[in-house]
Amino acid sequence: MHPSIAVRGAIARLGLRRYPLGLTYELTWLCNLACSYCDRHVPMRHELGRDQIFAALAEFYDMGMRDVSLDGGEPLAHRHVDEIVEWLVCRRIPVAMNTNGILVRRKLETVRKLALVKISLDGPRAEHDAARGAGSFDHAVDGARAARAAGVRVEFTCTIGRHNVHALEDVLDVAEPLGAPVVFQPALNSLFQGSDRDGSAWQVDGAAVRAALARVETMKRRGRSVGNGWSSLRHFRSVLSTVVVRLAHTPTPSSMSRGV
Repeated sequence: MHPSIAVRGAIARLGLRRYPLGLTYELTWLCNLACSYCDRHVPMRHELGRDQIFAALAEFYDMGMRDVSLDGGEPLAHRHVDEIVEWLVCRRIPVAMNTNGILVRRKLETVRKLALVKISLDGPRAEHDAARGAGSFDHAVDGARAARAAGVRVEFTCTIGRHNVHALEDVLDVAEPLGAPVVFQPALNSLFQGSDRDGSAWQVDGAAVRAALARVETMKRRGRSVGNGWSSLRHFRSVLSTVVVRLAHTPTPSSMSRGV
């Protein structure tokens, strides 16, 4: 790490001046799946081109960026992802990536440069494929095995919705033999705000999702491979009821002005 980055990181952590220590970068909304509770399926209009991406990353780097999480869409489907990851790791920036696992084997030379691969896993085969499409479970598991075999740390991300709220323990049953923890998060319809689609059918009501997260806390206390930190779980517990109520009173996309 360049000394100036370490200095800026210390300044930011002391609260003397703000610097972007961590960057989450949605490379594209292009995706090779069309998950029912997500609206990141097709590229946005006017997505950044190659030169614009590197200009933005260089600016964040100069401001003291210490780590990057690449997201999407499916970041491995971006045509410049190999070059982007190489640019970052050459500057000693740890790179994490959210992926559905489908392209991990095909992009293994790039994947092996990552500090962390975060693969979506919504349950055993039936529950996972119900939301993400037939065969997607096998791709997720195969991607995790390939990344682990390449020496890359793997973490699963489980989005809690109506399709899998009954099967959270089963998610851990899949993940633990693969040597990967699971980070749980609730499905929220906010991904669809401003679009013509609606994902509320997948969203669990407030009482049920709080009960589900209480089960996650119990599993963590029992030593199971729950990747959420306690601060994350406390955050969900304290604010989720407010979020659910607020979303319940948010106008549906069809009733919202497209200009808002």
